[in-house]
Amino acid sequence: MPPSMETENSTNTSRAEELKLLANEAFKGIMDKGLRAIDLYTQAIEVNKENAVYWANRAFAHTKLEEYGSAIQDATKAIEIDPKYSKVSTDGFRVLFGERENLLFVYWD
Repeated sequence: MPPSMETENSTNTSRAEELKLLANEAFKGIMDKGLRAIDLYTQAIEVNKENAVYWANRAFAHTKLEEYGSAIQDATKAIEIDPKYSKVSTDGFRVLFGERENLLFVYWD
């Protein structure tokens, strides 16, 4: 391989590594924000356990962290509190049968 191509490949590899590191940091930020959101919703729930919105929003935060079991538990609680709450759909419960992508049934309020 000519020296100029080796330099180009090395530069591309270095740039790709830089981008990967930036992506890792961005992802860490998402994870940190998700954990913070869950913590804050948990605090709101501790103050008022009968608000379906808090449970539904925490369920949504759990889905962002791919914590699907916790998301199902919180969404179930939101439905128990307010079965007519339009932003939680029982269609999402197909996740129990292995269709994880269908869990995205809770919308941010």
